[in-house]
Amino acid sequence: MNATRVATTILAALVLAGGCVAADPGASPTGLPDPSAGASAAPSAAPTATPSPAATQSPAPPPTVAPPTPQPTPTAKPTSTAKPTAAKPTATPAPLPSCFFGNRMTAPRGYDDWAVTLVDKVYRLPARYAPPNLVSTRRAGIGGGWKVRALVIPDLRALKRAATKAGVSVYVMTAYRSYATQAAWYRSSTRSLGLRRGSLLTARAGHSEHQLGTTIDFGGGWRWLARNAWRYGFVMSYPKGKSPSVTCMQFEPWHYRYVGRDLAAAIHASHLTSREYLWNLAAALLAG
Repeated sequence: MNATRVATTILAALVLAGGCVAADPGASPTGLPDPSAGASAAPSAAPTATPSPAATQSPAPPPTVAPPTPQPTPTAKPTSTAKPTAAKPTATPAPLPSCFFGNRMTAPRGYDDWAVTLVDKVYRLPARYAPPNLVSTRRAGIGGGWKVRALVIPDLRALKRAATKAGVSVYVMTAYRSYATQAAWYRSSTRSLGLRRGSLLTARAGHSEHQLGTTIDFGGGWRWLARNAWRYGFVMSYPKGKSPSVTCMQFEPWHYRYVGRDLAAAIHASHLTSREYLWNLAAALLAG
């Protein structure tokens, strides 16, 4: 998925959603708020921020052409206009929602939006979200007995071969988890570690990237993965230095989300987390 398609997908979802959010899990699905709306940095017990309406942009004036003269001489040439450029995230991320326990439906969330669907402590997937074409990671030559979407397999196979060639052993600790399975994991984690610690380690049901079917927890080879996984379309969701302050989860050097090679390269070059990148991209589009 190239940057233009990513930008178009996010912008379309924001426009269709109208910047509304739903706190009630039984409410009608709604979209993400305007990323330009500020949010407090400190976590709060309940969502309080109200998104502001999306900003509008006035169209640029058309190029002017010099009027023809009465003399039989050529008229002046039209003035040139700058070639339009696609909006790109900047080094400064757009304001993110604070790490409160929200329950807002994410957007976009279609099965074809797997690369750009934002899933975190605030925004969730529907309980019925179950990605199609789940296959065993063994098809990529990497064991563990877990499943991912079939579209992940070619690049997962390439990653495994590159790691093996470098003398690095990697395997799959976990991959796709359904809503029900994630709920059981969360209960177990919070019961054994307490609510605060357990919630930093395990996401609530609907708020886990594992439900997308494109996320893998790798065992072994973490240093190699940190340097090279992006080359094969995988980004570390919760990197050191920005976890939990930005990602809302603890640092997890094993947790990688597949977003495709083009988007992974863009996120890697931006030095932003995937959460920051998607929000900042949406803000750049709305700002023109």
